[in-house]
Amino acid sequence: MNTTLINKPLFRLTNIAGLMLLTTLSACGGGGSASGEQAIATPDAVVTPPASNVTFRRMNFGFTAGKGEDTGIDQGATIDAAANITFVQQTIAGQPPASNFTFPSGLPGGSVIASHVFSIATANKNIMILTPNANKMVQNIFVRNTDDTRQYEFALAGYQTDLAGLTWPASGAATYTGKAFQKIFVDTDPVPQPGWIAGGTGLYSSDVVAKVDYANKKITITVGANPVLIESSGAPLAIDPGKFLSTITFTDVTYAQLNNNRSFPEESTELGLVGGSTLPLLRFFGSNAEEMGGIFIYGGFLKGLGSYQRANQMISFALRKQ
Repeated sequence: MNTTLINKPLFRLTNIAGLMLLTTLSACGGGGSASGEQAIATPDAVVTPPASNVTFRRMNFGFTAGKGEDTGIDQGATIDAAANITFVQQTIAGQPPASNFTFPSGLPGGSVIASHVFSIATANKNIMILTPNANKMVQNIFVRNTDDTRQYEFALAGYQTDLAGLTWPASGAATYTGKAFQKIFVDTDPVPQPGWIAGGTGLYSSDVVAKVDYANKKITITVGANPVLIESSGAPLAIDPGKFLSTITFTDVTYAQLNNNRSFPEESTELGLVGGSTLPLLRFFGSNAEEMGGIFIYGGFLKGLGSYQRANQMISFALRKQ
């Protein structure tokens, strides 16, 4: 089984006047964790890039109302001596960048301490980091506009491995584990049909295990059927949690092939949604691929319903080698 991403969102975006320029956050900024477990400590160390064959970058998939998708492997991001991350927004469709914003991180030397979700807000942005201290090379980030919830992005900001500088092992295997963000959007537009479930959106966290089989050049990523709700709008819990299970499989893959953004055929999730793209958003982080991150976008019609009801499923994960 192979995988790809969907290129175009199924839900419609409308124009807005624009985004406010965000002010820079202090490393001691406020905010509350969705799990109620978060604190900010004074950093006692500076950030040291892990090695010479890594660069701090942002892998991103997002929607901006009136502008469309913002997608890519090498999006603008920087990190300072206190491990504060700054997103440098990319130009979309020839328009000027929407906004730049800075926030604290849980990377080495950073000030964020949280066991599950760290959340901080500034201007019209709500920024969440899933298990910020579980990874040393990458942060799994979700950003939502509070003044227009149709505008959001999933991002993996960290020390991205130069895949051209690594040799894919001829044998052996590796296991990576961690957590994923999952965002589900269930459509009820224009008029609910008989048999449709209640529409809504929900942001969840789920367990993830990735198996890398070097000899067979295969990566199998399993997103667990144990979603924990972080925030919602409408009635997203109408979906059977067991259907959140997703298996994403790459075959005939090496570091060099991933570095060339090779295409993978379509694959469907347990919800019946389909992904498809020529740009797999999967990368390794750290000098020796100690960590892995990915963003996958699926869309289509929900499986098992009498009528055709559209939905989207976005999965963003950051994992650490065991």
